[in-house]
Amino acid sequence: MLEAGLCPNLTQGIIDGKYDVAVLLDRLQTSSSLEVIPIRKENMVMIASSSHSFSKRNSVLMEEFEGETIILTESGCPYRTLLEEMMRSSGIHMQSVISFSSLEAIKQCVADNLGIALVPEIAVKQEMESGKLIKIPFDHEEFYLYSQLIFKKKKWLTAPIQQFISLVQEGYQKY
Repeated sequence: MLEAGLCPNLTQGIIDGKYDVAVLLDRLQTSSSLEVIPIRKENMVMIASSSHSFSKRNSVLMEEFEGETIILTESGCPYRTLLEEMMRSSGIHMQSVISFSSLEAIKQCVADNLGIALVPEIAVKQEMESGKLIKIPFDHEEFYLYSQLIFKKKKWLTAPIQQFISLVQEGYQKY
């Protein structure tokens, strides 16, 4: 069975034995009970509509995000948490927030100029290449998460799951 879910729930599901393996986009997991295979370092980008006022700028100050509608994923999603931490540490209050569980809904709302969002760059590559969305150029530290495969260290795994893990390990590119 293949199931989508929030990273904390998937990780807990692995620990509880509910799932055999999980693929996450999150901070690199560290747990003595989990085997973690980093797959890829994923750059996170702040995006806006190509018609947004930020699209004509070479640089945007993070403080300018305070007056913007921020489009977020659901609570508990690692990149929502990353953005909330970034804003909080910069003293920025999110005044207007829209939240979705669907990345496609977020991308469409941003494209329709309803707000800005932090998303994995790989998820919006096509839209940025076509000019539908732009990467907001603001001075910040690099934001990234890791695509990673996790499974419980001492759990018996079926041959197909072991083969899947082997394929991931063979194709894994050092980040």
